[in-house]
Amino acid sequence: MRTEILALAALLPVAFATGCDRDRAEAGNHSSQADPGVATRDSGLAAADRATQGVAVSAEERSRLGIVVVTAESRELVREVRLVGRVTPAETASRTVTTKVDGFVERLYVDFTGRAVRQGEPLFELYSPMLVAAQQELLLAVRLRGSLGAAPSSEAAQNADSLVAASRRRLEYWDISADQIAELERSGAVRRTMTLRAPVNGVVLQKNVVQGQAIMAGTPLLQIADLSTVWLEADVFENDLSAVRVGLPADVSFDAYPGDVVRGRVTYLYPTVDPVARTGRVRIELSNPAGRVRPGLFGTVRIRAPLMVRGVVIPRQAALVTGDRQLVFVEDSAGRFVPRLVTLGFETDSLVEVLRGLRAGERVVGAAAFLLDAESNLGAALAAMAGMDMGGGSGGGRRSAPRPARNGH
Repeated sequence: MRTEILALAALLPVAFATGCDRDRAEAGNHSSQADPGVATRDSGLAAADRATQGVAVSAEERSRLGIVVVTAESRELVREVRLVGRVTPAETASRTVTTKVDGFVERLYVDFTGRAVRQGEPLFELYSPMLVAAQQELLLAVRLRGSLGAAPSSEAAQNADSLVAASRRRLEYWDISADQIAELERSGAVRRTMTLRAPVNGVVLQKNVVQGQAIMAGTPLLQIADLSTVWLEADVFENDLSAVRVGLPADVSFDAYPGDVVRGRVTYLYPTVDPVARTGRVRIELSNPAGRVRPGLFGTVRIRAPLMVRGVVIPRQAALVTGDRQLVFVEDSAGRFVPRLVTLGFETDSLVEVLRGLRAGERVVGAAAFLLDAESNLGAALAAMAGMDMGGGSGGGRRSAPRPARNGH
């Protein structure tokens, strides 16, 4: 790319030299008719006018310089927002397994991190004196109700029914399953341990218990997450926050699976912005039925965000911005490239909106416009310096003009 730019830059002096010779010849003709050493203001204005009338470039020179002409279009702007984020388990599909009573883990069925479990699968056997006492109370209530016989209308029978129901609820509140309670009532024998089962399908992401351990009520023992749906949380730069909206589709790619794209959608925008990094955070939900997208993976996100703006658009490289000046080169009916001041609006990766100064259908220089801008500026500078040479000399001495500035280009 650098070689091409140097080659293009090398062609400019040839065009400039031709223009300079022409201007000097015209200046010589004028000087033969006027007093020597006196500059004419009209000649300087004429040179400036020629510099603003545009640049004529032949078809051969267009091809050699890489000048491409495009047509301004009216369309809706769509910005492609690129993000990088990390996969996390969906918080709504994660469960922490704990107990509501003190006790001891007599037997641990899920004995390593990463094990997949199904809802209702046994996790561990728990021995707790409180559970043993609750079983005994239930069996006593059942026997009492049975001793009253078939007298449902009596007050004693109603009290016994209430006692049985209360004893069942206590065990249910301690996460003892209904089938274990039914088996207890059928057998009439108190069990030393009760089984705690998996509340959801998923994978064990954390295990904080070993067999034989004494545990207290409320201690987190296992964390189980359903990974059939995962989240990817990514940082969004402040200037892209207005473009990202809930519901937009997102394409996510991972280095672990080259060439594969996972489809997702934006489900949440966090309400805060990092005051140091000046970024917000977005949540993207991904379907993961095969479990390939694993928590901890980094992914590249592409979101096509319509800006809800329809207007005249051109390629970004067609617009030249220097200081407070914004211009484009428009091809006129004679095939010349005329500079025109414009006002720019929204930008995307490849396009920019033109608010004022250009209509849809007009043809503008879409590539190598900086070369035309350089020629226009240098033409005006050379014309001005030619006037200085004519007016500054006395006694026939020749002064060398300073090298023209590139005006920031």
